[in-house]
Amino acid sequence: MPYITSTKWFVSVTLIILLAALVRVLTFERFLPFADYPDELNMYMLALDWRNAPLGEAYGAFRVGEWLGSYPPLFVWIAMGVQSLLENAVGGRWLAAGEIIYWLRLLSVGYGVLTAALIASSARLLAGWRAGVIAGLVWALAAPVIEYNSLAIPDPLVYLTCAAAVWGAARAFRQQSFAWAVAGVVAAISAIYTKYVPVYALLPPLLAMAWLTWRRKRGALIWWSGVALVGVASAAFLITMVSNQPLSNSEANAARGMGASRLLDTSRNWNNLQTMVAPIGIFAIGLAGAGYLWAKRKRPVQMDPLLVALIVYLLPVVPLASLVNDTGGRAGPEIRHVMPGVIALILLWSGVVAHLMRTTQRWLKWIGIAALLVWLIPTLFNVWQLVERFQTPHIIYQLWRWSDASLPDDGTVLIPRDSAIVAAWNRPWSGYDGQNDFQWWIEDPQPEMTAQALADRGMRYFAFTDGDRQRLQSPTFDTLLAQMLLLKTLHPAAPTAGSTIYVYRVLPPRQMSNVVLGEQIQLVGYDLSTDIANTPTLMLRLYWRAPRQPLTNYSLFVHVVDTAMETIVAQYDGAPAAVNRLTLQWDDPDEVLLSNRISLTLPETAIVGSYSVRLGLYDFVTGERLRTSDGEDSVELLLR
Repeated sequence: MPYITSTKWFVSVTLIILLAALVRVLTFERFLPFADYPDELNMYMLALDWRNAPLGEAYGAFRVGEWLGSYPPLFVWIAMGVQSLLENAVGGRWLAAGEIIYWLRLLSVGYGVLTAALIASSARLLAGWRAGVIAGLVWALAAPVIEYNSLAIPDPLVYLTCAAAVWGAARAFRQQSFAWAVAGVVAAISAIYTKYVPVYALLPPLLAMAWLTWRRKRGALIWWSGVALVGVASAAFLITMVSNQPLSNSEANAARGMGASRLLDTSRNWNNLQTMVAPIGIFAIGLAGAGYLWAKRKRPVQMDPLLVALIVYLLPVVPLASLVNDTGGRAGPEIRHVMPGVIALILLWSGVVAHLMRTTQRWLKWIGIAALLVWLIPTLFNVWQLVERFQTPHIIYQLWRWSDASLPDDGTVLIPRDSAIVAAWNRPWSGYDGQNDFQWWIEDPQPEMTAQALADRGMRYFAFTDGDRQRLQSPTFDTLLAQMLLLKTLHPAAPTAGSTIYVYRVLPPRQMSNVVLGEQIQLVGYDLSTDIANTPTLMLRLYWRAPRQPLTNYSLFVHVVDTAMETIVAQYDGAPAAVNRLTLQWDDPDEVLLSNRISLTLPETAIVGSYSVRLGLYDFVTGERLRTSDGEDSVELLLR
């Protein structure tokens, strides 16, 4: 019988590990290279600052170092090591933030899988192999856990170290071993070295040591002395860090200024409690709890010391989370603050469900099975949705690829304050990895603004989201947009992949046109400098639209012709728009495509007179030109 149970357990844990790994591998990339979680980029910059990396200096990482300089070091040390290893592996090639975050997220996948295994093992020690399987499955599959368990932030390492602290305590209770309790203390210290808040991780292993001491196990004084020595040394190092450079981020400042009121704030605590139960669900917890209370209504409850340690561990999680954050009662990004408590909750719930499933009363068995199904069915549905959501490219990624391939870098992009795209082209703060660098300015449009005034300040583009449009909507905003030219509307591939983005050219073409070439491509307009008296160079920019997708990749020719002599005095051949947007890629009939600025230098012998600019499109392979509706093979612009 023990052999059969061991085999079942081995197979079950293997399946749990495979499931945990599978769903995390399917979701950990999320929207990379766009890093949609800002704290990942904070940690990226902090590691650059601690390394004194040249890139960190270029990015201004010292600013992050100024307010996170005494952050618990364990995760930052790991991030520093990953950055150094990757830089050495690529021979000094520039690495975008998204590449670094990819590998740190992959590490977090490993943390999450190990956490599932430790939780499963702890639950087995608490209430048998069924409880172990249930607990492992919850951490492996619960959608709120998966979504935030694979990010490149300290929290996934906190969950692993907290789970290891509980596991060490569980083994200490069951095997009556000081060594396992000390291992749990070391894991708890690692949790604190990853993030200051989870001091509660010390409770289970210290309670195990106290219980073993009460049981008069040999060597207690030596073990306590060792733990005290390690604890004092560890605390001294952290205290020295904080004393030299106190944390000055918003969470630390709020905790210092309003710590007591936040700890006792019933609203914050209630919100955080609601969020903590989300991975299991209040109905699954309530059903199992009701069944357990009924089963135990006439029987004396024997208090397992491990059970007591878990409850004691769980109690301070919500108040300490409230010290730094209010999750709002939702299983959103801030769930990370209460996730260490989910570990204990999973262990307790899985133990209750396993107990019900072991009872001899059939109806209690069905309550246990029902509680499990109430959790499992929506969980599988939510995981499926989560995988689908993260398989869809984020709208920011579309914006990057489109702007990098299509927009001439000839001025600043205006972006509204608090916009979802406020850091879109900021390499260290978004993961942008494009070839072109864009400058941006963050400011809400004001009633007195005009397109010309913005252009005079160097603004060439205006980019905003649907959310920005709704916030800024007014007659003056509509008037401002009417002065501009809409270049591109980017729609997310799914509602969960971001908001629609609009990109405008601040000033429309100086000269509009409606000439269509080959019934495929329309010349919308152009900008042409004609100050020939002061410079021998003409500057031309073209604006195109493709009413239907072109049949092939066309090339552009531009000729400056002396109309009196009918001779070409300057010419240009090249791409009609940006070189990375060949005409076969013009697949949006509403998009306006801009050429790069075309420079046409006239000879010094050019005299004042009549010149014309003649331009057209032709098939590079055959040389055949596209014709206008009038049968002409070029469009003529007259100059004087």
